[in-house]
Amino acid sequence: MNDQKEPKESVFKKKGFYVALYSSLGVVMIVAAIISFVNLQPATYKPANNGGGIDLSQMQQTLDNSAKPYLSQNTQNTAGPQASQDLTNGYDIGAAGGTDVTGGSGGVQAQAPAQSFQSVPDQAGLQAYSQISPTVGQSAQAEQQAEQALNSSPPQQPVLAASKTSIPPAQKPKAEPKPAPKKFKAFSQDSKMLWPVLGQVVMDFSDKLAIYDKTLDQYRTNEELCIQAAEGTQVKAAADGIVKSVKTTDRNGNMIVIDDGNGWVTTYSQLQDGMLVKPGDVVSQGQVIGGVAKPSIYSVLLGSHLAFEVQKDGVPVDPKSILSN
Repeated sequence: MNDQKEPKESVFKKKGFYVALYSSLGVVMIVAAIISFVNLQPATYKPANNGGGIDLSQMQQTLDNSAKPYLSQNTQNTAGPQASQDLTNGYDIGAAGGTDVTGGSGGVQAQAPAQSFQSVPDQAGLQAYSQISPTVGQSAQAEQQAEQALNSSPPQQPVLAASKTSIPPAQKPKAEPKPAPKKFKAFSQDSKMLWPVLGQVVMDFSDKLAIYDKTLDQYRTNEELCIQAAEGTQVKAAADGIVKSVKTTDRNGNMIVIDDGNGWVTTYSQLQDGMLVKPGDVVSQGQVIGGVAKPSIYSVLLGSHLAFEVQKDGVPVDPKSILSN
């Protein structure tokens, strides 16, 4: 009996072994099929939470492996069939439906708002586009720079073709000749000046010693010769000369300064308005240049008078020393 049971037990043992073996193989195949199915599923990019735009960082991570073979190629060819093939097979940039990435590795698809790198060449889009396709990106950037340079460059002036008839250059207008300086007989030391008005000296010349000024009630030096004359009395030029200036001051009222030549300058003060000469006029000895006015407040107690001053090379000179007797 024992000999008959042993063969049956060995047969059952062999059947159980094969059942376990086939079961394990089936489980392994199922697991492998699941893993393969998961790996074969296409990656779908979810739009970033930035208003519907493309998450370029996530796209870049997925496209690195597919872009490496293209990046390793020579990028010198920026146009032609190769560039058009890369654009057609790899990336289709549309203006109505956004960006549709259908080529590359894995059939990646991504939807973005309607915007074209070609229609809006902003810096961020151009950089992302150049990362996807460096050759085409460089071409787009070069076109953008050329367009900016064309817009910023000034318009070129038209170049006239050379002709047999030459146009003479524009001639500069001739400068008008300067008027000849007005001439007059310069006063010399041996000459004498005329008295500009005839009258009594009410305040004498004194450039070194102080004399009493009854209007100011003080002693002071006086570089002028004050000659009494009625209001409206004609004032005559003491010598030939040219008028240097016509001015008005609070102290001396209206004044006429005449250059008599050889460093001699004469000044006529306390004059009426409406003087008869102006700067640049040449006057001759004895010519009427104005009239005696009312005295200024600084010399009101002297009455109406003419203040007559003479200088030689900027140094005051006593008028009585050069006036005719």
